[in-house]
Amino acid sequence: MRLVLTAMAMALAMASLAMAEEQERPVCENCGMFWDVSPTAVEAAIEVEDETVTHRFECLGCLHDYVHEYYGEVQPKTLSIVDYSTFGTEDVRMIDAFKAYYLFDTERIKGSMAPYTAAFADEDNAAAAQETLGGELVDFMGMQALMMKHKGDGEEEAGLESGHEHQSQGSDAQDEDVYVCSCTGGCCDNISSDQPGTCPQCGMALVKKSEK
Repeated sequence: MRLVLTAMAMALAMASLAMAEEQERPVCENCGMFWDVSPTAVEAAIEVEDETVTHRFECLGCLHDYVHEYYGEVQPKTLSIVDYSTFGTEDVRMIDAFKAYYLFDTERIKGSMAPYTAAFADEDNAAAAQETLGGELVDFMGMQALMMKHKGDGEEEAGLESGHEHQSQGSDAQDEDVYVCSCTGGCCDNISSDQPGTCPQCGMALVKKSEK
């Protein structure tokens, strides 16, 4: 009996530890995606009066949305982003986003959200990746201008669809009770549920399939 109780206690302790680790896992403060699985992850330090606040975002689109909603027209004091060419390796690097080169509005990047934007430490690596990913090769200022156009009045003209706004495109009645991951990057296409909740793979909200 004592062995059974000990085993149960150990199981409960391990479960509690796993839950604690899950809760401590960094997530995007805008969309809720697990920050550590995104190939476009961003970390921004924003100065507010005499205090510097650090935020983590899944991508530059989330950064844009969050900063404009809570801070207005504020430029981060420091900004780091994943070097896309290192993602998936044992040496994933964060680079200075202000000095990086970008491929803006690329082909779908698995584990990210539209507008798909990959960052690189230098222009040569960005140009080499452009053959596969596509997109427009720009520096930080150019990327900012394109992002503003995407998020602003130019979005309708360019025919760009934001991955952070879910719009119904019509579906069969059978989709009404099916919930899927809201990430548009294709990393969680295998996830579905008959109830709302969060995606076990990326952490984003599950939404009705008809609304994705």
